[in-house]
Amino acid sequence: MSDFDKGVRLARQSGAQLVVAPFDDPIGWDAIVQFTGGIDARLYLAHRGTVIHPGIRAGQPPPHRVNA
Repeated sequence: MSDFDKGVRLARQSGAQLVVAPFDDPIGWDAIVQFTGGIDARLYLAHRGTVIHPGIRAGQPPPHRVNA
């Protein structure tokens, strides 16, 4: 996904429960949600080795983000 916070927000608006709150990992951001029926999903955005925002490349700090 290209907008991590929006993805988490849309999952929650669709009825998913946040199982593991968004956190930084060595290559990006992760969160785990659970949808009705017990379906778990890992949401992530990898920013190392990819262009993550116009003008920002791997090795540079990612843009500031707001917790969902």
